[in-house]
Amino acid sequence: AVAATLAQPPVKAAGKAELLAQREAALRREPADLLGEQISRNWSFLGDEAQGALSRSLVVIVGLGASGSQAAALLGRCGVGCLRLVDP
Repeated sequence: AVAATLAQPPVKAAGKAELLAQREAALRREPADLLGEQISRNWSFLGDEAQGALSRSLVVIVGLGASGSQAAALLGRCGVGCLRLVDP
């Protein structure tokens, strides 16, 4: 009985199709729109002063392997003003 309550209900076919359509629409959006949306979310979370400081900041990342490339992507999405990427 416990296992039955923990089991997730199956996803309906219409729900899957709707989710795929939403995902495809999001992928077709302009990159500037996506960046603006991400920064606006950060702005509401961090506030004017912190987001302004973040947009005026300079970050240098040395090494763009697994960790460095992910860090660069995340910092770019957060709204860091200038990223200097160095990969020797």
